[in-house]
Amino acid sequence: LKELGVTAVHLLPIHDFGNERHNYNWGYWTSLFNVPESDYSTTPDAPANTLRELKTAIITLQDNDIRVILDVVYNHTSSSFEYSPFDQTIPNYYFRTNPAGSLRNDAGVGNSVADERLMVRKYIIDSLKYWATEYKVDGFRFDLIGTHQPETVQQLAKELYALRPDLTIYGEPWTGGGPIYFGKGAQRGTGVAVFNDHLRNAVRGDLDGDASGFATGPGGDFNSIRNGIAVAIDDFTDSPIETINYVSAHDNRTLWDKLE
Repeated sequence: LKELGVTAVHLLPIHDFGNERHNYNWGYWTSLFNVPESDYSTTPDAPANTLRELKTAIITLQDNDIRVILDVVYNHTSSSFEYSPFDQTIPNYYFRTNPAGSLRNDAGVGNSVADERLMVRKYIIDSLKYWATEYKVDGFRFDLIGTHQPETVQQLAKELYALRPDLTIYGEPWTGGGPIYFGKGAQRGTGVAVFNDHLRNAVRGDLDGDASGFATGPGGDFNSIRNGIAVAIDDFTDSPIETINYVSAHDNRTLWDKLE
């Protein structure tokens, strides 16, 4: 990593997730938000050592000038209703429902965490502060931050930056099909960054289709290229730290796929 010049690593979700042991999983199926996934440990049946190994890994990376960013998935869980530890604690409180009482699917995976409710919001913020203080991670990348309420993101930014002003906080300003509550522009003035898909699409074309962009063939939105180079300051940011300029992430076709 040091030879490559890497300055930070982004760990896909390491919160405890619902999965049969040793089966492949990206980790986006969280069961418990304050517990690291034991399947990544050399001793998965020794919980204390799972915690020790994770802390050792984080410290070792940081000792080598590599920051550690956690991918966090507070927008949904792997279970709901009576199968969820949240619903078992307070029934019908932690998840969004429609007027008929069935689960809403804002995240596109069967349920959506109701962070508009005071104690759900508090739980998320307390959990983030726990990871920042107990494990001393350097930042958080929010999966589908667009599903969260602006008040939640504003509050978590305020409290986390008060703990550590150098934290990196960013997320995906979209959802899994539900309404977008925290889209591009909602982060203005918070110090939270969102992915700049305007620039991504201008450079590469569309995500999975055959449309070309500035770097892949004829076409490309030159104005979006200019705005992206100028860190979207005339688009949706107040400062350079509020945009993630990119052309390829872990979802959909990679840039290599598009070029092929």
